Amino acid sequence: MTFDVPHFEREFETFSGSTYRYFNDGPFTSFTSGAADGWEGYKPKLRERALAELDAGSWTEGDIGSGKMLDGAIAAIEIEGTDRTRNNLVSWEGRYGPGSASHASLVSARTNSQRRQAFERWLWGAFRTGSQPGELFERLRELAGDCYPLAAYLFFLIDIDRFAPIAPRTFDEAFRRLGIDLRTSGHCSWANYAGFNDVLEAVRARLATKPGLSNAKHIDAHSFCWMLVRMDEERRANGTGPGTVRYASAQKKSVVEMAMNAMAAAAQSGQTTTTIRKTKQVHQTRTELEAIIARLIAEQDGRCALTSLPLQWRGEAEDSAMLASLDRIDSEGHYCDGNLQVVCRFANMWKGAIPDGEFRRLLDLVRS
Repeated sequence: MTFDVPHFEREFETFSGSTYRYFNDGPFTSFTSGAADGWEGYKPKLRERALAELDAGSWTEGDIGSGKMLDGAIAAIEIEGTDRTRNNLVSWEGRYGPGSASHASLVSARTNSQRRQAFERWLWGAFRTGSQPGELFERLRELAGDCYPLAAYLFFLIDIDRFAPIAPRTFDEAFRRLGIDLRTSGHCSWANYAGFNDVLEAVRARLATKPGLSNAKHIDAHSFCWMLVRMDEERRANGTGPGTVRYASAQKKSVVEMAMNAMAAAAQSGQTTTTIRKTKQVHQTRTELEAIIARLIAEQDGRCALTSLPLQWRGEAEDSAMLASLDRIDSEGHYCDGNLQVVCRFANMWKGAIPDGEFRRLLDLVRS
């Protein structure tokens, strides 16, 4: 089936121009570098590891019913590791009891000879004889029930260029934003899964027209749809989600951290406590504040506005006292453009509430 992607241009420009820049130093132009690689680059490597665990090349038809194939399939699902290496494409941990794991039907078949043989005959057809995908999908539904993520994951292992994993809620939202009339939640079937992959191919074709993305693959279209929703959700969470700015440069991390600290300081000011707090306000959105900070750093040539010493950045600083810090020129004023400068952390601490002009006079006395 051929799908149109009517809102692709709008969503791509919004994603590349704002959401992606929150996590990356530049626009979205590659799946193999920057934030895109950091978020999504693990998937082909995970698949390679899963296929090694599956070890289908060592199977013989005589192994059907022995448990060898089933054990390999379970091992290909239960891949532990860090955020970058563990299998998060299908929920296998059984956090709400063993029956809640996506592959519970495979695990329970270990002790049932009839079901074990049925599953292993399916695995033989899937990974050794190249059976028709539609027949395989519907047969798996008969064996394992309508567990869409499990079926999609196993098909992803079969052929990464034709099939992709699925998280129905996320992809339904991505398709809605892109203007695609396909719903996957509660619609586990071969027809629906085939449509899902047809949509990804349509998205891939549109991605391939963009600078740097001419070699976009099927799995890249999957990654784009995932990032379109999940990056936006994390950005809207004000950086509280896992992975925020994890893949940006050290300077970008410092910019985001300074903006976050300013927003937090403004939120805390004026609250009733045992001490008197100065009222501070932020007159920009966080994204706008980040842009102002980045501009100030460029205008200051990466140096402290007070001492002219080189600023250092979060994650690669040799001296934490030299880390970039956002300072209000008039400490009685607000966090707004025209009242901000980027300084070394120690200079900001030393300055405290001293008026900017007086502090600069004292610095000149030290220099002389």
